[in-house]
Amino acid sequence: MIKHKIFRGRREIGGLSPLERGYALGDGIFETIKVVGGNATWLDEHLERMYSSAKFVGITVEFLKNEISEICRHFISEGGIADGFIRLTLSRGETTTGRFSDMPEAATLSIVGGNAEVGHLPLKVGLAEWPLNEKDPAVRHKTISKISSVLAWKSAREKGFDELLFQNTKGIVAEGIVSNVFWFMGDVLYTPSEECGILPGVARKTVLSAAKKLGISCYVGEFVVTEPQTADGLFFTNSLWIIRECGEFNGVAFNRNNPRIKALRECVINDQGEI
Repeated sequence: MIKHKIFRGRREIGGLSPLERGYALGDGIFETIKVVGGNATWLDEHLERMYSSAKFVGITVEFLKNEISEICRHFISEGGIADGFIRLTLSRGETTTGRFSDMPEAATLSIVGGNAEVGHLPLKVGLAEWPLNEKDPAVRHKTISKISSVLAWKSAREKGFDELLFQNTKGIVAEGIVSNVFWFMGDVLYTPSEECGILPGVARKTVLSAAKKLGISCYVGEFVVTEPQTADGLFFTNSLWIIRECGEFNGVAFNRNNPRIKALRECVINDQGEI
């Protein structure tokens, strides 16, 4: 069962109004956090990104980071969440008129979560039909304006895919609908740079750190789609999947027993933080 709590300013409230900016305009940001053994993983990193994005879009967070950590801890404990997720959503708040120019006095913070299984089977990945706009100022932030992603998921499901890989407007590999992409070519690990128009994921950052610890050479840059398509091993990352291998991309099957991916996964899992 999914649990929830909602705060406006620093006060807990019972529900959301139709005049809530997040509901009416998609005016907000969010973070989805994996819960393992009753602990939220990489919580500090998620909160750091949430506060950075809030500053970027001009939303004031009334709670201090340690206060949100405490809210998360109690929420997980009271909700009996052992292995699943929590999601923090920060909306600009409730307006009085619903007009675009109407700015709220206080932001709204909601937390939802529950026990849930996360898929681990190899992904079947297709190529997205439209490009990601690397010039969009919001592309590097986890905003709740996700209709493009919803349409991409709909397209993926209709075609039998688990994920789609986006290129940007220059035809350069960017990211998945909900994930960052990595691949091995020989002993070298490759992944698109932030300049390609990606959301710099928390799991992505940890994979890059793990690669450094393991002495794996990593090249971050711009790549065309034929490069991951001809790789020795292809995988996708997000905070729930951690590392999830690709079994097939754009009709090309991949070897799913790459020892380097296995080593990276073990290193990343060992590095997961707890609250």
